[in-house]
Amino acid sequence: MSSAPTLIWKPWRPAANGRFLPPLEIPEQGTSLEGIERELIELALKQAGGNQTQAARLLGISRDTLRYRIKKFELAKESRQKKNDSATEPDDTPSDVGSLNA
Repeated sequence: MSSAPTLIWKPWRPAANGRFLPPLEIPEQGTSLEGIERELIELALKQAGGNQTQAARLLGISRDTLRYRIKKFELAKESRQKKNDSATEPDDTPSDVGSLNA
């Protein structure tokens, strides 16, 4: 069984466009470019509080490009599913609070 690659923190380096790039190393086992792209989009959306315009700015892409990739990775469906799941979760409040003397 192969072990998972270990992450090592290194400082980010400035890119030519004034943004910053993390140091990158591809594990010998390879990686998934689409998986990395999906994770970055999820992270940007979370950091932007779900604001797609702000998330697109963080990633240096247009809002339309972000929306295309959200659709490509079915992130909108997952987000709606999470919201629906949290809305239908039962709460811990007793249903018959008014009948304590019963």
